[in-house]
Amino acid sequence: PNFGLIRAATDDPAIRPTFLGQTPFSAFSIDLRSPGAERLELLPSLSLRATGGEGVPLELVDLRPFGAPVLYYAVRVAALRVDGVDIIDGYGDVIAVMDTGTTGIVLTEDLFGRYDRTRRAVAEEAAVAGRKSRGQNKYGNIEVTLGAPQGASQRLAMRRGLVDGYGARFAAVKAIPDDAGSVFYRAEQLQPDVKRPAVIFVGLAFMLGRRFSV
Repeated sequence: PNFGLIRAATDDPAIRPTFLGQTPFSAFSIDLRSPGAERLELLPSLSLRATGGEGVPLELVDLRPFGAPVLYYAVRVAALRVDGVDIIDGYGDVIAVMDTGTTGIVLTEDLFGRYDRTRRAVAEEAAVAGRKSRGQNKYGNIEVTLGAPQGASQRLAMRRGLVDGYGARFAAVKAIPDDAGSVFYRAEQLQPDVKRPAVIFVGLAFMLGRRFSV
């Protein structure tokens, strides 16, 4: 999970050293643009070479001050749209952990409820209006906009159906119980009253066909 390449962790002795933290590398690039030619490159530092001089720079959010045990590759979520409806409009802070160990997207139980209600409402509204959606994947489409509201942003759409080159489907949408999926679990036991952002996990269904450098 989290590319399996977490580098920085807290000073808590209960947290074991990370793999990348025991190497001289401080950055990496993962290329998922071509099925069968996926590439991972470990780098001493992040530079234009790692990005090919392209891409949208997004600022990582350090969740350790909220009680996370490691520095996840996490980015602020500006919008989370289900069939065109932003389900986090006015919701509060939402952070996405970019995670190749996740197939599709994992939401908090509350956000999953919003997702489910929204896709059903959009489908019912279309049926009442007599509108017909084309294609196999009519409803439940998800688009995540990463980045701060006033800064650079990047839209990632969930790929649905069989993905060319893999012959597999990646568009799984799941809820995970807070007590099992929270990245703040230990801290929440000690300081339950601290206000923390909602954390979701964005996986391969949003990453395939792209290149990421961290």
